[in-house]
Amino acid sequence: MADYPIEWEADVVLSNGRPVNLRPITPGDADRMQAFHQSLSPETIYFRFFTSKPVLSERELYHFTNVDYVDRVAFVALVNDEIIGVGRYDRVNETDAEIAFNIRDEYQGRGLGSVFLEHLAAAARDRGISRFVAEVLPENRRMINTFKEAGYTIAQRYEDDVLAISFAIASTEQSRAVSLAREHRAEARSVKLLMTPSSVAVYGASDRPGNVGRQLIGNLVEGGFKGRIIPVHPDAGTVLGLACATSLRDAGHVDLAIVAVPSIQVESAVADAALAGISGLIVVGRGFGDAGPAGMRLQADLLAFCRTHGIRLVGPNALGLINTDPSAELNASLAPSMPGPGSIGFFSQSGALGGSILSRLEQRGLGVSAFVSAGNRADVSGNDFLQYWESDERTRTILLYLESFGNPRKFARLVRRIAAIKPVLMVQIGGAGLNLPSGHRAERTRLSDRAIDDILQASGPIVLNSIDEMLNLAGVLDSQPLPAGTGIAMVGNSEALMVLAGNAAHRIGCDLAAGPITLPTVQDPDGYLPAVRRVLAEDRVDALLLIHTPGTSGSRDREIRAMMLEEGRAAAKPVLAVMQDSNESFRIADGVPTFLDVEDAVSALGSLQGFEHWRETLSDDPEPPEFVDLAAIEHIISEALARGEQHLSDRDARALLAAAGMPLQAIPATGLVGRGCTLTLVMDPQFGPVCGIGVADPIAVVLDDIVYRLAPMHPNHAAGAVASMRAFPLVGGEQLAASYSDYLYQLSWLPEWAPEISLVSMADLRFVGDQRSASVSITLDPNPQVFDPRMRRMAG
Repeated sequence: MADYPIEWEADVVLSNGRPVNLRPITPGDADRMQAFHQSLSPETIYFRFFTSKPVLSERELYHFTNVDYVDRVAFVALVNDEIIGVGRYDRVNETDAEIAFNIRDEYQGRGLGSVFLEHLAAAARDRGISRFVAEVLPENRRMINTFKEAGYTIAQRYEDDVLAISFAIASTEQSRAVSLAREHRAEARSVKLLMTPSSVAVYGASDRPGNVGRQLIGNLVEGGFKGRIIPVHPDAGTVLGLACATSLRDAGHVDLAIVAVPSIQVESAVADAALAGISGLIVVGRGFGDAGPAGMRLQADLLAFCRTHGIRLVGPNALGLINTDPSAELNASLAPSMPGPGSIGFFSQSGALGGSILSRLEQRGLGVSAFVSAGNRADVSGNDFLQYWESDERTRTILLYLESFGNPRKFARLVRRIAAIKPVLMVQIGGAGLNLPSGHRAERTRLSDRAIDDILQASGPIVLNSIDEMLNLAGVLDSQPLPAGTGIAMVGNSEALMVLAGNAAHRIGCDLAAGPITLPTVQDPDGYLPAVRRVLAEDRVDALLLIHTPGTSGSRDREIRAMMLEEGRAAAKPVLAVMQDSNESFRIADGVPTFLDVEDAVSALGSLQGFEHWRETLSDDPEPPEFVDLAAIEHIISEALARGEQHLSDRDARALLAAAGMPLQAIPATGLVGRGCTLTLVMDPQFGPVCGIGVADPIAVVLDDIVYRLAPMHPNHAAGAVASMRAFPLVGGEQLAASYSDYLYQLSWLPEWAPEISLVSMADLRFVGDQRSASVSITLDPNPQVFDPRMRRMAG
């Protein structure tokens, strides 16, 4: 019997947005199993056992709860420490296993069956099983549809009034797409429940001035929340005219609870709130993962309670949530004022900066669709809100202020998908990739900040250096279209500022497609119109920068400024302005983004153009290479591990790479001229498999010119990585670039074929004629984590 596979434990979100705990079954579940069985309707029992079975016998309980986690595997789903579903497989021969699951009636139709199927298939693949079989009564349509809708190719036939079903469980493009779509719907739904409550309870509220709970209730009321507000305080009384409850035990159903009590009192408050069936919880207090080992234990216990009771948690140490949708008007936060409605969704990990960020948005005249400041981010994260904002029609631009990552590989996947339809702007605190959210215990990444930045940039977010820079660019995106190319033009009345702008444009790779057109400081306003309109009409001009400094012409100067902004507002191309008639660093003036500093304006244009270029080069999802000898790869690795080797011999390493489509031969030293490249593959505990490529020369280290990408890759991703190396011209031209990108692409798929591989290095890879040469090293992990990282599971 194998050890209990703790790595199979997971928290997942069902289609109704509520989380459940999923784990392998144990002998200690016998009583829970009997209670679960007795809670089922006669029809559900009949569909599972094909007979009436009111009670499970002792023998059946022993059989169902004692499994070996190899040939017999079972998962249980729990809410409130009660089993609500069981999924299992039993091996019937070397390659096949029979699958079955049973779900409590009130939880049917919430996607739990598909979750069981996903996790059982991953466990079975890990144990060498390649096909599931099942016998289903024809009337059991839900079970049949679960199999059919999972993305597998189903074979079925009738035998003795029973439907016999079988299907291969290898992960396919369709099954992955189905899983990701379900994940998106469930996680988006869970956030929507948080953002649209019809009732809110506030713990720790009193009528004492300065009381945090009192402030929260005042913000709810002043923000326009139309639902029920329930202050909760042990001494009752009233808060801002609202009657207090001593407990939610008899308060009826409540959607959201906000807890503003000392950390040692949070547990009892949350337990009380769970009695009212809350689906969401906000904890604003400190003293958890931010307060050392004791606080980390408190946070872990709080998260465990929430997960087992179907509650999503914002915080601890959170500022809270804001939803400006007129149908919600929710200010469930410590922010003193409700921001105006708009199209920006903002996720901030910092509670301390939340209020400042809202003030800066207001100063720029920018509104938000939603705002969240999640603090320690024990549960609800930026990934959850990305899922929500992806399908939220009110949100057109997404802003993220991150101090750490919980699931960076999933973050990169989500951002890549969402940035294709909505811009994602991000400020990442230096070194954030090396940190975990307060209270999280997962193993840290081993990647450098440089590697993390590279991976994130390639995933699609516009990564910025400061909050102000991010807010300025958000204002530009909120009011301007994206440029079609890199050609910019400048029209203005200051030659000095035009020179500064031109230099800045050259540094970031923008092309001066026309001009610059310098006009006199003092001129009739009508003199500007022909120049602006002529430049905008040119096909090679993709964006226009207007520059104006005030002269001595009084009202005429104001007319010139107004005319320029009016033309910019009416243009079909992006128009930015530099107006040095105000001390404001950025504002939206008559619909045109207006900067005080020319370099800030040009930097914003460059960000727009870079983002549009990324969209144009966006490729489909990764596709596996053809003509790979998987049997040979598996044989080489299994033989090496059987001998106790964790480092392949040079001979085996070269044979494995040849089987993976990367043959290497010895090239005579006389044939080695110029420089090669070094390709690497590393398995990172946070990011998963990561590939790197750099010129095999000390200059690459000096220039920090190594490019990193997540594996596996699309061929276009690999080609883009090679093209991103600044020193690659030292190696060769387009033909060699194609050869290196092909090997990088092949290398990126090795973990999919052989998860035991933890490190690969092909140092000084050379291509000479039809020969290839490199110094090779491959390291194996005899106990790899092969449970599918794309399976639905919550971070934490």
